[in-house]
Amino acid sequence: MEEAQQLVFPVQCTNDSSIVSKRAMVCAGYFDDPFLAWFVPKQARRSPLINRGYYIRAKAVDRTLRAFAAQHGAEGQVVSLGAGFDTAYLRLGPGGPRFFEVDFPAVAARKAAVLVQQADFVALCGGLAEHHARTAAFQQRRELEQRKAKQEPRGTRSKEAGQAQEAQQPRSKRGPQRGQAKGDVAAEGYLGGGLFTPRYCLIGADLTHRAQLEGLLLEAGVDAGRPTLLLSECVLTYMRPQDADQVMAWAAAFFSHAILVNYEQIHPHDPFGRFMRSHFDKISSPLKCIVTYPNLRSQQQRLSAAGWAAVAAFTMHTFFQYMLDPEEKIRVEKLESFDEYEEWHLKCQHYLLTGAASASMADFLAEQFAAPAEAVVPPSSARPSMFDWNQTQLEQGTMAPLDLLDGVLSPRWGHASALCGNRLFVFGGFGGLKNHTRLSDTHVLEFGATTTCQAVACATQGLQQQLHSTLVATVSGLVLFGGRASPGKASNAVQLLAWHEMHVWQTLDTHGDLPGARWRHCAVALDDCMYVFGGRDEQHWQPPELHCLHVATRTWRILPVVSAQRPPAVCSASLVPWGANALVLCGGLGEDQRVLGDVWVGELQADQAVSWTKLVLHPRLPERFSHSCVVLPDQSLLLVGGVADHVLEPFETCVRVSVRDRSWSYLALPAWEGSTAPPMLTKHSSAWLPDGRLVIVGGGGNCFSFGSNFNVPVMQVCPASAKNQQPSEDTASMQHSEAAAAA
Repeated sequence: MEEAQQLVFPVQCTNDSSIVSKRAMVCAGYFDDPFLAWFVPKQARRSPLINRGYYIRAKAVDRTLRAFAAQHGAEGQVVSLGAGFDTAYLRLGPGGPRFFEVDFPAVAARKAAVLVQQADFVALCGGLAEHHARTAAFQQRRELEQRKAKQEPRGTRSKEAGQAQEAQQPRSKRGPQRGQAKGDVAAEGYLGGGLFTPRYCLIGADLTHRAQLEGLLLEAGVDAGRPTLLLSECVLTYMRPQDADQVMAWAAAFFSHAILVNYEQIHPHDPFGRFMRSHFDKISSPLKCIVTYPNLRSQQQRLSAAGWAAVAAFTMHTFFQYMLDPEEKIRVEKLESFDEYEEWHLKCQHYLLTGAASASMADFLAEQFAAPAEAVVPPSSARPSMFDWNQTQLEQGTMAPLDLLDGVLSPRWGHASALCGNRLFVFGGFGGLKNHTRLSDTHVLEFGATTTCQAVACATQGLQQQLHSTLVATVSGLVLFGGRASPGKASNAVQLLAWHEMHVWQTLDTHGDLPGARWRHCAVALDDCMYVFGGRDEQHWQPPELHCLHVATRTWRILPVVSAQRPPAVCSASLVPWGANALVLCGGLGEDQRVLGDVWVGELQADQAVSWTKLVLHPRLPERFSHSCVVLPDQSLLLVGGVADHVLEPFETCVRVSVRDRSWSYLALPAWEGSTAPPMLTKHSSAWLPDGRLVIVGGGGNCFSFGSNFNVPVMQVCPASAKNQQPSEDTASMQHSEAAAAA
């Protein structure tokens, strides 16, 4: 029994932590729910990312709940499985469906104790008179049974007969069950220590005991023939897959006109998913279903196998990007300063809402779960499967941490870096060895042997803590531009670390068409000029203008666009030189927070103007932002990592883009050989060394409420015989037409 308590109690505690986060989200203005204050009287605070995460969950579930209530009104009923301290019944108000909430007896008893003290609840639910009457009658029956049991001579009943009689009793009349302690008064009370009212019932029960659950629901007045909405939010995933499946099958068989809505986690194997699973393991509440049902397709298949006539699903990413009202998205964006877009997209991609319906409710399900065609991401097996020119070399190569000699570079993300020869300069970001904070340090990584590099601190004076700035190597020296401290403190300062004076940064007094303060922009150097594009400030995305700083004269100018097309405003895109007089802009995050897959070539004109051309690739280049980009020796581009509009499969991690051929191909990285978890390739930087190695510095992110995930400071991808291999266009991979024919 003690072991069962240890298994169940941490799961019950997830209700306590989530209700505080929900209260914080409401206090920040995301969602209207004054009733949460009954359970968490003190105002709470959480990070904007956590607020958004709980908001999107509440918004998605509430949308279906209100649609069901509008269609069926008082004739419908809602059965909430693992309801915790949810307030859906209170939010709907009078005239809505009758509610039946189920949770562990201890949780139900705590909720009941709060509700009966609230006059608004008592008035809404129709009063507590019948609850008191039923509770008194239950106690009388229980006392009578106990007296009879004492009077019965010992040995008059066989053990088997006693067990059979107990099994036929409602759970509230039975002894302690799995996950219930002896002496748990709540579990021994009427409806398992819950509440009975004309419009609302609260039941204390374990979902794994379906016969007892069904008996208590019938005792409370559930009508299996009424239109029914079953809700489950992060509940079934804590159960063994076979137990969760049996709950779904029971619901499909018991209710004849029902829709089941289930909210839980998916994608356990990518870096974010691994970190998420690790968090729940640490708090002794492992996600038991996520490996068995890891994605949308498998989640829908489990519902079909459970006997539901119609099934559907969408991720929170799809809901936010394609199903939420645009005005609502604008409202949310203005609530708090926010700059965790990578983590926001990843969090939303790792949570889904599945729906299943009886045949009579299939149309309602289809209406509620309908998403635009553009939001549908094909399964990985249906995506293009082109592979790169040196795929064999890479698969036979290695990807591992790079040992640092004679210095320490702390883990970080959101930093800036610039390559000069075999030296990589790294500045700032967010991280640290112990206490994580914004950084202001500058390091130079000097690469020698294939397994080591030296990390030397330099120029520690003259800079403030910044992240999401840019660093480029010009003829005059290293130029650092922009970035931010907090999301409300953007910068447009220009700093120079001259090659002849590498111990101190100088603040340049520039003039001309000064660009606005920004971060998440991109920049590149050609000769002694720095070109800057995109980014955002505290309020909005910066206009899609190409700014040029001539370092020697300290002069800024905006390059006029002489083409009919121009790129949109973007953040977290990549910008690299292509040839002597052209730039290539790839991907990024648009103003509407849609992930972009556009490739633009900007040709610099002799009259200091720019002509933009949008490359048409077939098929369209997969979208991504917060990636890095390097130019390969054959002038093709290698996009590394980033965040897409779906969770990237391992073979999608890198993409090679041939600007000349207007084609692209996937490049799968070798298996990770480090002792830590595989790296989370967002907010990192990368460089292609002269000897043919790919070096990746830092990266990671805040993984929702699960904690901060930092990659090892420096990693390298070393193809087999990298020093002797020089890729060329003659060894290019199969073209898309060949891949299509093979498919």
